[in-house]
This record gives sequence, C-alpha cells and structure tokens, in this order.
Amino acid sequence: MANHGKYYIAVRLLLLKQYLEANAGRTRIVKRRELEDRLKEHDMPVEKKTLYADFAALGDVCGLQLEYNVHKKGYRLLNPPFEPNELRLLVDSVQSSKFITREKARELTTKLKRFAGKDTVECFYNKKQEAYHQDFS
Repeated sequence: MANHGKYYIAVRLLLLKQYLEANAGRTRIVKRRELEDRLKEHDMPVEKKTLYADFAALGDVCGLQLEYNVHKKGYRLLNPPFEPNELRLLVDSVQSSKFITREKARELTTKLKRFAGKDTVECFYNKKQEAYHQDFS
C-alpha cells in the first residue's frame, strides 16, 4: 500500500490495534517482529521508531496500555477488550442458549472470534453445544 499520508497512518494504526487486541493480553506476549510482519503483509513496512510512535498514538487515541516484557522480549496488552476466559464464557453462553438460533449463534461466535488469539479460537466451536440449539427456521 502506497503511503498516502493520514489515510496510510490510520490504516496502519487500525491494523496494529486489531492485531494487538486479538493476540496480546496480560499473559500473552507479542513480539515486535510479529507486528512488523503483520504490517508487511499489507505492504506497510515500518521502522522501529515508527512502531514506537504508533504505540504512543494507540495509547493516546484508543487507550491501549502496552507494556514491554524484558524477559520475554515482547509486548503485553494490559487492558485487552476481553480475557480468554471471558470470551470462552460468552461463546459458551451463546452456543448453549436455547433461544438463539444455530445460525445466529455462529454469527455471534464469529464476531467474538475477532477478539481472540489463535489459542483461544480453537475452543470456540464446540459441536456438542451446537447440538443444543433449536433450529427455528
């Protein structure tokens, strides 16, 4: 993606925010290299200094609180939108609800999946719980 000023910066910040919210947490570390690779996937190579400035902007604008872990050499998000156990609870509640259709449960689960890291997503789709849904269509 070509650098088009403010639009380019906004997209870059949005990509970083989405990645951090999905993959970083109080106990989950994201390495700087992962963030750089994520941006490169979208043709947005970034320098180290730019990334630090983006972290500051995300803190100011979005309220993201990042902390560098010296021992694990990565960043953790101190205020994730959801903790993994909270997401599991929400997904379990949606999937086991008898008044939500199977289709709506899948739709809601897909939306919640955006807030989860790869390790959490694997336990989102429970076939047993999907069997409890009544198909109202």
